[in-house]
Amino acid sequence: MYADYIFDLPAVEEEEIPYLRLLLSVLPSLGAGGRNYTDNLEYMMSYTGGVSTSCSLFVQATDSKKKNPALHIRGKALSRHVSKLFSLMRDTIETPDFTDHKRLKELIEQIWTGLQTKVSKNALRYGIQLSLSGYDEATYFGYHSSGIPYYHFIKSLVSDLNASIPKLAMNLSKLHKKLFSFHEPHLILTCDEKLFHSARKEIEIFTG
Repeated sequence: MYADYIFDLPAVEEEEIPYLRLLLSVLPSLGAGGRNYTDNLEYMMSYTGGVSTSCSLFVQATDSKKKNPALHIRGKALSRHVSKLFSLMRDTIETPDFTDHKRLKELIEQIWTGLQTKVSKNALRYGIQLSLSGYDEATYFGYHSSGIPYYHFIKSLVSDLNASIPKLAMNLSKLHKKLFSFHEPHLILTCDEKLFHSARKEIEIFTG
């Protein structure tokens, strides 16, 4: 079964955009559901094919000025582990552990290393992002969430990471509460009919 849980993206201030990108990058790699991050990753690898989080503006093909911005949490699992998949997805949304500052520091350092490589290899792409950033809301959002502003945001964190982690953890936790609410999210499942009916109870518990 492939599961995609979709939340409408609430209004986000410009200064929150890099925090949004960072939050979605680290969320699946934190502890959750009372498990520390190592136990949570082991749980994820044992019972699922992975869980990820992302954001999309969903620019409409018929009218580029219309957008349906949304947050996603995606996962997949074999039929015998569907209940574990739903449990893990809900834990990731409801109870991520932002108190593990050591883990947050590790993840940000990994992100910074990756960004340094990307900037040197994809300078032209970053330049194009900058030149298009004022075209519309989608390009503006993309520039601030994955372009040079995000690079400088992570760089500023890494410059004094030990001092910035406590405030960062608080900001991420605050943004998380703002973003993820259970006001009519949409659950999209990809599976055969037999699995859908056999998992109906787990689906009702998850969406209830």
